[in-house]
Amino acid sequence: LLHDGPRPASRMQTPNLPPRAVSSGEDYGPLATDPTDIALAMLDATLDEPLSIARIAEAAGCSARHLQRLCRRRFGQSLRHVRDDLRMAAAHQRVQQTDLPLTEIAVACGFSSLAAFSRRYRLRFGMPPSHDRQQSTANSVFRPTTFR
Repeated sequence: LLHDGPRPASRMQTPNLPPRAVSSGEDYGPLATDPTDIALAMLDATLDEPLSIARIAEAAGCSARHLQRLCRRRFGQSLRHVRDDLRMAAAHQRVQQTDLPLTEIAVACGFSSLAAFSRRYRLRFGMPPSHDRQQSTANSVFRPTTFR
């Protein structure tokens, strides 16, 4: 084996491959070259199904570790936390602006049960979704996500 020493910071860890999301014909939004943009578009388009970080990184054309580093640099948090923020923002919007049953909102936002959804919603927004829905009929209170 030939080893020429440590990789300089300016050289990518993996070869600069074109994003697979674009080349495979999958539609995750406008053509983007930044892996974090592709990851955000994929997460936004697939809230109801949990995608693995490896699958997202493959579509973005980089390694999972590199995508995690890029997310930490851009958003200050891991890709998992970004995904959770997106799911909770979508759930919050649906609770406040629709009359959908809470179980349907939970499933549409990728939660396995209403109990899990309610627990996460209460942790994130300080009240259960049923209480937030009652409050929102009088006046809507939007609680923004923290990563954008």
